[in-house]
Amino acid sequence: MKAHIVIGKNFGDEGKGLATDCFARLAIKNGQSAIAVRFNGGAQAGHTVDTPCGRFVFHELSSASFRKVDTYWAKDFLPDLYKLEEELNEFKGLTGFAPSIIASPLCRIVTIDDVLLNMALESLRGKDRHGSCGMGIYEAVVRSEQHPLLLKDIKGISAEKLFNIFKELRSEYYPKRLEDLIAEDSSLKAAVGKENEFFELLKEENVIRNAAERICRGAELVELKEHDFLSSFDEIIFEGAQGLLLDTDNTEFAPHITASHTGAKAAVNICMETGIKDIEVCYISRTYVTRHGAGVLPCEEEWPKYNLKINDATNIENPWQGIIRYAPHESLDRFLEAVIKDLNSIDKGLISDDVSIKKSLFLTHLNETDNKILFSDNTELDIDSFMRKSEISKTFDNYYLSASPFSEKSTA
Repeated sequence: MKAHIVIGKNFGDEGKGLATDCFARLAIKNGQSAIAVRFNGGAQAGHTVDTPCGRFVFHELSSASFRKVDTYWAKDFLPDLYKLEEELNEFKGLTGFAPSIIASPLCRIVTIDDVLLNMALESLRGKDRHGSCGMGIYEAVVRSEQHPLLLKDIKGISAEKLFNIFKELRSEYYPKRLEDLIAEDSSLKAAVGKENEFFELLKEENVIRNAAERICRGAELVELKEHDFLSSFDEIIFEGAQGLLLDTDNTEFAPHITASHTGAKAAVNICMETGIKDIEVCYISRTYVTRHGAGVLPCEEEWPKYNLKINDATNIENPWQGIIRYAPHESLDRFLEAVIKDLNSIDKGLISDDVSIKKSLFLTHLNETDNKILFSDNTELDIDSFMRKSEISKTFDNYYLSASPFSEKSTA
């Protein structure tokens, strides 16, 4: 068994979809059985894959789906079963087939009220928004500390029973949650009383009744299996969501971060659980840095100097995250800082002597910068010069380069 762990190095949007598709394509080409594992985040991910037969933005399906590789949701993935059926139907309409979805019974689900509360809060914050996608991930994580709803708890139950669970949460949990939020941020107190469509929807009983029906249908599309199910495959591709700089523990950029751990540690732990000993942790980065959403983006003010016109069809302007922003990398040291920190976070005590962990770098969007990596103060390094830097060669064992949205044209 072999594992590739795909990790975004920056603030997300690095090319994780392309990298996942690339590793799946190579596995199938080599006659290996493969599965792709979503192990963090949830439906807020937007991983784009371009192929000759079409382009798709994946949210809950894996980016290996074009290769007819099935999707596995590990226990820390937070599925939105309300949206799942729509994504499956859209993908099937494009390709004529749909991958199977297998999941850990311990996945915590996102509810419609998690989403609505998230949207309500972000809309009230106005210019002080946290940069959330409005998908309820953080609210689901907080709620799950007291009132977890696991996949194993809802699969097979009736829509009426789930509706009653949602009613109980509206009575016992969400009002107290709102009180706590107002206590944390007094600026919300005055705003809560104002007209807000999302708060109104939180009062509509039909909203949770319809959601219960859709979520129950979504649960039937998923087969439950424990993590040891993965040991039956030759190639396991772990597809991370968002980027290292948005990790929930990265206080440098708080509060504009995510609720999940975005690094390799959880994926490596699953590898240890399932006996996978040949592991490659692959860090994905554009030749520059992007950020879609609020928060600091270092060196953003220098971007106009490069006079580049980037067309990002996935990260379009929206009410929650605004427009996508661009910047050069800060410095070589900062380029590596998050990677080294992430590698150091892996629990070495779980790793036996016969386990091999390689580190690689997957650079994307090379065509947009004439095969150069952009750094602050107009510094540009061509690929060969960049890889010859001692700091880079000491950190990474392997490199992948992409100057095209098609993974077939990526090189190792």
